[in-house]
Amino acid sequence: MAAPGNQPIWFRVFPPEAEQNTPFHGDASGPIRMPARDSPPILYFYLLFSLDLMKEFVKQTNRPRRELSVDETLVGTKGKTAMLQYIPSKRSRFGIKFWVLAEAVTGYVLQMHIYLGKTFEPALPAGTLQGTNVVIKLLQSADLLNKWYHVFTDNFFSSLNLARTLLVQRTHLTGTLRKNRPMPNMIKNANPDPGQTTYARQGNILLCSFRDQNRRKQVKLVSTFYSAIRAMNAKPLIVNAYNNFMGGVDLSDQMMAFYNDHRKQTKVWKKIILHMFHRILLNSYILYYQHTSHNPILTRFEFVKQVIEGLTEEHLSNRQQNPGQRQKNTKGNGKERKRLYCVFRQEKRQTKKSKDRVFTLREGTAQVVCS
Repeated sequence: MAAPGNQPIWFRVFPPEAEQNTPFHGDASGPIRMPARDSPPILYFYLLFSLDLMKEFVKQTNRPRRELSVDETLVGTKGKTAMLQYIPSKRSRFGIKFWVLAEAVTGYVLQMHIYLGKTFEPALPAGTLQGTNVVIKLLQSADLLNKWYHVFTDNFFSSLNLARTLLVQRTHLTGTLRKNRPMPNMIKNANPDPGQTTYARQGNILLCSFRDQNRRKQVKLVSTFYSAIRAMNAKPLIVNAYNNFMGGVDLSDQMMAFYNDHRKQTKVWKKIILHMFHRILLNSYILYYQHTSHNPILTRFEFVKQVIEGLTEEHLSNRQQNPGQRQKNTKGNGKERKRLYCVFRQEKRQTKKSKDRVFTLREGTAQVVCS
């Protein structure tokens, strides 16, 4: 949508500002560069869509809370592409995989990196796990390193090497560990009784092996933030924190599923673009919900409805003002051919379906073509 003077609307509403550098998140988390609190939903959408999709807008529109989560998500498609992945645990099973960094509490997506597939992914540095590389790149892209943010990851990403690397870059990590990852033997071979916990500390890194009362398997965790203490429910504090803050990406996927068009696309690039469009729309609603002064606050359905109306407003107004300027279908300059129409019924009489076929009589010949 273009405004007078060939300037997009969002540049008039949000003039350029100097980059805000904040060394630490502190108590300053939350939306920045927001429109007025009584602004319509369309302005929240423009705030994100006017910037470089999922790459740069987070630096200028939102200062995230301390707790972040990293996980994978799958954009369901069976299109022909080298990026196609099969993940049986996901609902779609086949699709394009994204690595996602999101706020743990709100589900606000901060960064998304597409997985190009084993063939086209850049080679990893020697001795570096893929999960470690993904977490570091996501945090670097979002410019969140060296600010003491706290990242929660599952056992695909977590490792002692990642914990040390992030600690050097002033970032905390909490996550579960796979048994085959390097760790001290007292944790690797630990066999605590139900409800009991085994701890080990290596400098600022805390390792934990915990078995719940109602489960046979034990879980191993690593953290550079929590201490070896129990919570009120008799579980280690590190376990409670992981359960509370690991689901940021899953929360975003859950909210996406309620208002997603799920249109079948033959082109993979269309599927990806529409998915990112819906992510931005969801992020817009999260910012609106946190910042608006509307009373009552619009439901997500009403918010999406008003965004759509705002996007189509200029086009519809021009269409109503200039009804005579609409394009009309015109016939070509070629000579019109004679056509014979008939109705062809299928061989099976029990089916009542019929198909209309057009027979064209080619000029200069006696040949009749059925199409």
